Amino acid sequence: DSADPFSVDRKCEHFLPTLDAGVKGVTIGICERHYFEGIEDDIGQALDQSIKIFESLGATIVPVDLTGADTTHEAATTIIYSDACAFHTRRLTEEPERFDAQVLERMQRGFDFSSLDYSRAMSERMRWQRELKTTFDKVDLLLSPTVHTYTPLVDDAKSLHAATRDATRNTYAGAFGQIPGLSIPCGMTRDGMPVGLQLEAPWWHEPNLLRAGVAFQQHTDWHLRGADDGAK
Repeated sequence: DSADPFSVDRKCEHFLPTLDAGVKGVTIGICERHYFEGIEDDIGQALDQSIKIFESLGATIVPVDLTGADTTHEAATTIIYSDACAFHTRRLTEEPERFDAQVLERMQRGFDFSSLDYSRAMSERMRWQRELKTTFDKVDLLLSPTVHTYTPLVDDAKSLHAATRDATRNTYAGAFGQIPGLSIPCGMTRDGMPVGLQLEAPWWHEPNLLRAGVAFQQHTDWHLRGADDGAK
């Protein structure tokens, strides 16, 4: 889109004919640090079973270490909130009542960041992207829990900001690096809530994600289950 300064002129692969190609020979990296820290037991068990499924389908699982993954959330938050405030400055300052209270509380945090904070966050993004590139020179995909903990109830959350920060810990990292990601159902918690498996690929390798997702869902039925199925 020539009117969108963030769009990229790049031809997309026609991936539909190869959706069923499977994952044989695909190398999948697992970063225990950050992504799996503090994971709930039943979510961890669902991820362990999912990893075994990928291995049974011919994928190779290897450990990786993504330096600085634990600092990406703070840097991403700086950019996201600053950009949001820049775009909505007039409404936030002149018509704050037009925002839901929790949304307003979250977005106003952007006013706390300075241009120096923003510059440092942008530099951190470049460093993180180099870290990802080095890792993707060794693996084809990254695998992690989409969310490592239980979904909080709105009434139990101290604030929308706190709840969102915890829930987005793993997904912010990939988005911050601007790589494609895919979340697919891989189990149920003991409370009958769905567990998500996150796959991430290098830039412009969305077809690899879709092929891996199809392969996984051809050998599992979690994507067909509803809340009434519980954890059975």
